[in-house]
Amino acid sequence: MLYNLAKFREIISNTLMHCEYTNPFPSKLVIGKNMVYTENANKSHGELQLHPDNFSPFPKNPVIARVVKEIGRADELGSGIRNIYEYFNYYSKQKPIFEEKDIFKCTVFLDDVLDAEMKNLVKSNVGKDISPTL
Repeated sequence: MLYNLAKFREIISNTLMHCEYTNPFPSKLVIGKNMVYTENANKSHGELQLHPDNFSPFPKNPVIARVVKEIGRADELGSGIRNIYEYFNYYSKQKPIFEEKDIFKCTVFLDDVLDAEMKNLVKSNVGKDISPTL
C-alpha cells in the first residue's frame, strides 16, 4: 500500500504543479484496469519522452510547486519522475511513459505484479494469503 500511495502522490502532484492553467484543456486522472494516466495542458519544451536519466526539470508553476512541497506532497524539483520510476516495478514490468508535448501525459501500467516481500508483509499483517488481484 505504501508503494501505491507514493506513486499516486507523485502522479497527482506532478499534474498540479506542471499544468498550464491558462489553457482550457481539462486536467485528467484516468484509472483503468491495466493503467493509470494523467493528461494536462503544458508549455512544452519540445516533443519528447522523459526518462529520469535524460531530462532537466523545469518549474512550470514554481509558486504552486513551493506550496505542494511545503505541505509535504512533493519532495523537490524533478523528484516526481525519479520516484515514479523507482516504484513502477512493484506494479508492472512495463516502464512508465512521460510524454512532453502541448498536452503532457503520464502513463503508469498496472500488471498485477507484487513482489514476494510485499506479499509476505501483507500476509503477516492481514493474517491470510492474498490474491494476485490485490
